[in-house]
Amino acid sequence: SGPFFKELDARNNLNNFISTKLEEIEKSINPKTREKRCDELLNDFLHWGRYEKQRKWKESTYLTYEDSINSQIRPYLNNCKISELIKKTENFQEHLSKGTYIKQGRTYPLSSSRKRLAYTIYRYFLEYLHDKKIIKVNMVAYLGKVEFKRAQPRETILEHDEIGRFIEITKERVKDPNIWLMIEFLLTTGLRKG
Repeated sequence: SGPFFKELDARNNLNNFISTKLEEIEKSINPKTREKRCDELLNDFLHWGRYEKQRKWKESTYLTYEDSINSQIRPYLNNCKISELIKKTENFQEHLSKGTYIKQGRTYPLSSSRKRLAYTIYRYFLEYLHDKKIIKVNMVAYLGKVEFKRAQPRETILEHDEIGRFIEITKERVKDPNIWLMIEFLLTTGLRKG
């Protein structure tokens, strides 16, 4: 009882408030753009950021945004009409919390940083739609603030003195200096899985 019901009531009240506001936003969509499709708008957004924005995105930013849009945002929106975007926006946080992505034919859960990136890009997309007068009300306020738990820090496998000893043994036993230089490089710069 007590705190559980207060939290549940607060969550229900917040959901009711957001639903009411989203209905108001739906009524304020520019009638000329109501039938536009999200795929086209996402392409326009990417083009705008790369070529038209006052501070154009760098190539690496563009590629990162394009990947996140194509991996997380575009499949979720599923080429919906702008008039359907409101309902999609309402459930975007839930989509990200259960999100996965496909890379080289395998499915992986989204990392917290990937979720934050997709959320940020989606927020920028909504701001773009408002700035371009495609929607009259800025829906970002109704997207809500999301905090994704950070992944646990990685565990150190070898201590500093163990790495030094490993490098010494490698130098003694491996005749090709390129091999032990490569091993030393990997150990001192952060050996990564993959």
